[in-house]
Amino acid sequence: MMFLQFISRQGLWVVGGVLALGAAVRIVLIFSPSFTLDADKAVVYLMAVRQAHGEFSALFWGQAYGGTLISTLAGALMWASSVPTPLFVLGVTLVMTLTSALLLWRIAVVSLGRGPAFVALTVFLFPGAFLLRQSVDDGGFYASSLLFALAAIWLAVDDQLATRLPPPARTALIGLAIGVALWRSPMGFALAVPAVGVHLRRAPRLRKLLTIGATALLGAAPFLVATAVQTLGGASGSHLLSPSAPVALWGLSDRVRMLLLQMLPAGLPFGQTAPAKVVTAAAAVLLLAVLLRTLHDTSGAAFALSAGAALFLLLLTASGNLVDRSADRYDEFLLPALSYGAASLVAVAGRRLRTAVIPIVVAAAVAATSVVLAQTLSVSELSPNQLVASPLAPGIAPAARFGHDADLISSYLASEHVSGAWATYWLSYRIAAASAGSIAVADIEFDRYPPARAAVAQTSPGVIVVAAGSSEQVALAAPTARLTPSDEVEVGGASIFFYDHPLGEAQLLSLLPNG
Repeated sequence: MMFLQFISRQGLWVVGGVLALGAAVRIVLIFSPSFTLDADKAVVYLMAVRQAHGEFSALFWGQAYGGTLISTLAGALMWASSVPTPLFVLGVTLVMTLTSALLLWRIAVVSLGRGPAFVALTVFLFPGAFLLRQSVDDGGFYASSLLFALAAIWLAVDDQLATRLPPPARTALIGLAIGVALWRSPMGFALAVPAVGVHLRRAPRLRKLLTIGATALLGAAPFLVATAVQTLGGASGSHLLSPSAPVALWGLSDRVRMLLLQMLPAGLPFGQTAPAKVVTAAAAVLLLAVLLRTLHDTSGAAFALSAGAALFLLLLTASGNLVDRSADRYDEFLLPALSYGAASLVAVAGRRLRTAVIPIVVAAAVAATSVVLAQTLSVSELSPNQLVASPLAPGIAPAARFGHDADLISSYLASEHVSGAWATYWLSYRIAAASAGSIAVADIEFDRYPPARAAVAQTSPGVIVVAAGSSEQVALAAPTARLTPSDEVEVGGASIFFYDHPLGEAQLLSLLPNG
């Protein structure tokens, strides 16, 4: 990348060593027996498989946001190699994470110096077991949102680019990065848009603003076109700012409290063991350090990161999304600001103290993340209800799978020559992914992928897969059920019901307890 030209040979070895270590830990995680991908990640993989066959989707299936760049790149690799492996999805995500780390490192070098920047790089790459796992086990748009937000900030703050990049091209690239960040997610846009203020602060020009606007529209074109098509076609999708779940002004204080004391600590180191208020206070100190740094930072980096974090928190608070502990994945969007905050605290120390503190901070981040991560690398995986662990069966490869249960169910359906089935969401796309998309499986609840739904509705025999012992299983097996299955088989902790005829949507819903 362009900013590698500004790194000394010694600095290149140090930065390269940390990046290599960060990559190595993630690769070990990917190939560990405990690493299984849930239904959301299975959708990202299936989109890549479909894109390898020429079926482009601009947005995450069934949603009105969540750009598909990771699936597109992975799909291109699948097409070129004719190998539909989920390792391509994980590999693309890993490369994006490492590139984001380099961008943050360069941003910190420009505004804080090389020593503190090394702290920012290390904290970003070793943020605790949960966020480290999410940096490869991505929901499809988290890593790429950070990448383009940080790219926009770097282009705005790194004045050494003036010797390598003509000013108009630099302005255009800032707008393009912001536009792509918007395509990736509203959260990515919130993090990226302060780069406009940084770029215009010294020489505000209408021409610059118009250039940024034009290239931002170009970068966001897939999102804008897909949104227009959904709107004109009357298609429904899950929006971050959901009109069906408005946030009343009198409810904002409760959401802020929930966000700070539940969501924020849940994804951070010690968030599962230490008191929530302690973890939140530590995070608040780091964010406050970024804010205070804006008083002395002439590069604009501290302003961009603090303003982006504030806009993200405001967006999430005003949205209809859950902000309890189950939303811990959103902590990833605060990681650049938190990492920069740690570096800012180191930067205020004297040179002698800084020399002693930096190795301690780096060693603590690496050790704490690695130790906690090692505890998760047991030979076990999640069962269909994703709550209890089950032993890994012999002969099941431990790399980049969608769960032992999904492997078993997919193999059984293939042996019965089943080409399509209905299934509850957390089972559905994992089963489809375990078959590399050769079996069409439609989710019962959300209608993520209408083509699969249409195909399954015409498939005979009709098949429904639900977790054994669930309310759905009890309802389908009850003597009073509206349709009697021809057979019920339990495979991989799931109950598979067979019917002698196709099951349309109306028939399916009439069978289920919440239909």
